[in-house]
Amino acid sequence: MKKLVIYGTVYPDIVKLINAINRVNPEWEILGFIDDNVQKHGKLILEIPVLGGREVVADLVEKDKNIYFFSNYFGSLSEFKRRINLFEFYGCKIPTLIHPAVDIIHSEVGLGSLIEEGCNIGTRVNIGNFVTIFEDYVSISPGCTVGSSLVIKDGAFIGAGATILRTKNLGRNCIVGAGAVVVNDVPDGITVVGIPAKKIRKNLFRRIVRRLNRDIKRIKQDYIAKKQISS
Repeated sequence: MKKLVIYGTVYPDIVKLINAINRVNPEWEILGFIDDNVQKHGKLILEIPVLGGREVVADLVEKDKNIYFFSNYFGSLSEFKRRINLFEFYGCKIPTLIHPAVDIIHSEVGLGSLIEEGCNIGTRVNIGNFVTIFEDYVSISPGCTVGSSLVIKDGAFIGAGATILRTKNLGRNCIVGAGAVVVNDVPDGITVVGIPAKKIRKNLFRRIVRRLNRDIKRIKQDYIAKKQISS
């Protein structure tokens, strides 16, 4: 089995993801966590030891160059980049962790990315390095390109052919319109469209909803009328 060290204890549920992967195909042995909080050193988290801080990376690589190191992007982007630079400096192997229930056939996922159960990924989707999708009900439509170092939260929907660039967070239940090019963070519950993607104004959104409701009503009326004529 491949040996894995996880940098950071902020998201210990990654252990559940590893267990789910191993149930389908025994692949990973978790050696321990790395955390820069010295108060956690030597303690157990989910029965897995905290080996120490960043200083232990060099020792681990020296003992075994086949150990994989994984870190999520949470909180500070600068801290996350420091971790990745540390991995690259010591030539560490970096895994991609995808829940076995997620279908990524005909799509590509970059190094260091994490995709949890409940994510729906269409065909011809290109997901960059270090993208984290750690919550349920995320939908990425066909033909999308998702850049690197990004967190996508639960309920987010990315329309067909959309491109996510220079963005670090897609909020809960946000919507990215088809073909949009996103260059900024999208807050929770916001809908963005266009190139570059911009928030839909509330009054415009209401007009779109009213128009859709009128169209649905008209289609229903036409259907009932045709049914009555045929009968």
